[in-house]
Amino acid sequence: MKFLSLAVLALAAVFASAQNTSTPVPDACIIGCTEAVCLSLTNFTCFCNPTEQQIIGACIATNCTSADLTTAEQLDALECTSPLSFLDELN
Repeated sequence: MKFLSLAVLALAAVFASAQNTSTPVPDACIIGCTEAVCLSLTNFTCFCNPTEQQIIGACIATNCTSADLTTAEQLDALECTSPLSFLDELN
């Protein structure tokens, strides 16, 4: 669930990074996983939805680096109302 939120935040960070250099920037892997589910990086309703977050998170966990997971988690905390705890679930 948190993986999905991270992906959503990562997508939002793409747009926010133009305005705030301290915002994490998602790489192509995070963007690809998010767009595969939500079709648009600006669809916050989609990527902050727990169901979609789970799907995006699974994609990131399977196809991206651990750094991507961290970035996605940071982005989720910035863009969605409930931060992800997917890292806790993995341990």
